[in-house]
Amino acid sequence: MKYGAFYYNFKNFLKKLNLNYHTSHDGRKTLRSELDRVGANKVCIDKILGHKSGDTGLDVYTKKSIEELIETIEMVDYRSKKNSKITYLNVS
Repeated sequence: MKYGAFYYNFKNFLKKLNLNYHTSHDGRKTLRSELDRVGANKVCIDKILGHKSGDTGLDVYTKKSIEELIETIEMVDYRSKKNSKITYLNVS
């Protein structure tokens, strides 16, 4: 799917859910923040999100199995967050 089609469908979907203020990256930001909060392996986080690691050695020489990636995703307890709003602040 081309990005234009994805973006159009994504925005329409958010509109139906009355979530017009969100972007396509909000879910990634939230997931990365939650995985970091629970102490997930940084290489697993990068691989799940499709990012290159900041360290070439980690990115090239560290391999992760699909089982490790699934275990990483399952570290976040999404059900406990069902009715809560998470606000992230840019604090340096």
